[in-house]
Amino acid sequence: MFKFSKKVDYSVLLITELVQRGDQITSASSLAEKFGLSADFIANLMKNLSRKGLIRSTRGKNGGYSLIVDPENITLKDVIQAVDGPISLVGCIESDHSLCKCYNVCGSRAKMMDVSRQINRILEDTSLGEIVRANVNLVNSSTASTTGISQGALHE
Repeated sequence: MFKFSKKVDYSVLLITELVQRGDQITSASSLAEKFGLSADFIANLMKNLSRKGLIRSTRGKNGGYSLIVDPENITLKDVIQAVDGPISLVGCIESDHSLCKCYNVCGSRAKMMDVSRQINRILEDTSLGEIVRANVNLVNSSTASTTGISQGALHE
């Protein structure tokens, strides 16, 4: 089964939360409390995102994390690579072809490489800004349906 890891899933959630908080510095413990996750787990994810330059880590008593990159300039691929490492669907796509004993006789390698390129392109073309906007639209739609307000009325 091909699916994003929990680390990727939660990293997108955390970055989305930082976007909504603007310039506010947010501690790992407050994020952990909000989402019901371990503060150590959150801190580990945030450390990885910080190392890749996607978020800022501020030390000290009032330290925490904040967004330093416009979410439009953070791709889903950036997040995946920050927390899970390089993206590879099959071993033969990597530069170390010795990982696959069938590399020289494989009939599916070319198509698998094409699929991998297409997936990478989609991940590169999907920004966190798009994800944040989709989340806001979902929340607005949910609020409208539970309050009886039409979607158009929310934007008037």
